[in-house]
Amino acid sequence: MFALLNDRNTTSRLVRRILAAAYSPEGFAGDEDNGEMGSWYVLSALGLFAAAPGVSSDYVLSSVPLFRRVHLRALDVFIEAPAAAQDSPLVSEVLWQSHLVKAATVSYAALSSGGTLRFQAPGDSKAGKVVSSLRGAWRGAVKKARSAVKRVRDPQSSHSEQQTQEEDLGLPPTSDEGQFSAITLLALAASAVFCLLFVKRVVGPQLFGAAVKPD
Repeated sequence: MFALLNDRNTTSRLVRRILAAAYSPEGFAGDEDNGEMGSWYVLSALGLFAAAPGVSSDYVLSSVPLFRRVHLRALDVFIEAPAAAQDSPLVSEVLWQSHLVKAATVSYAALSSGGTLRFQAPGDSKAGKVVSSLRGAWRGAVKKARSAVKRVRDPQSSHSEQQTQEEDLGLPPTSDEGQFSAITLLALAASAVFCLLFVKRVVGPQLFGAAVKPD
């Protein structure tokens, strides 16, 4: 409830306290007949919470995950939390696909498109945020290439799906023109530089021979 009222840190403190005190290998502090307590633990360990199961598919971005990096393979979603190892980490902002999530929730429809969900804490390294953005932009570029093929086959449904996901996250709508953002171009440029350095360092000596110092 605190997170829904834009106070994620109060929720985060309470969630961490419950995860540590109410769960153990010996059992749960409550009735687990229907699996709801186990489900709550798993979602809370990922920084998510289903406030109204069966009514809404939105997940509250409620707390810092227990793990620094998790990959949800079925959704192709990476969840990052650099401050996960702290006993009671705080949340300064949440990023989805390198965009600031202004809403208190994220929809399942948005998550199902794949991407990177990053829980940024106060004092986190800015370099890590940039690297995460570049990594996410690279994966996003690959997905956009696949989406381009899909749009050719079914342009109407693909456009509607993208627009719905943007509305769910409170992001400004994007047009079909200029699909590649600045961060995407930066990621491609960084990848190109890396490839050139790799060729120069590893492949170069094999192609051109090692340099010989004069006597």
